[in-house]
Amino acid sequence: MEMTVTGLPEQPQRAAYYELWLTKNGKPTLPCGTFRVHGKTTTVRFTVPYSLKGVDGWVVTAHQPGEAEPGKVVLTT
Repeated sequence: MEMTVTGLPEQPQRAAYYELWLTKNGKPTLPCGTFRVHGKTTTVRFTVPYSLKGVDGWVVTAHQPGEAEPGKVVLTT
């Protein structure tokens, strides 16, 4: 799976990151992978081992060091 995001802010801390999740019933359920933003547009590729049956969308969450998953939703379908 390839995803291109535009407009997400770069993370101020080295340990901060974004994560792509598949959703069920609108809630983050299955993690697809993490990424960091370096510039206006970032493209990332994920290999997802899940069946998409029952998945109803996706979200991107933002993570700061020490925060619990899944983090604050910053993009959604």
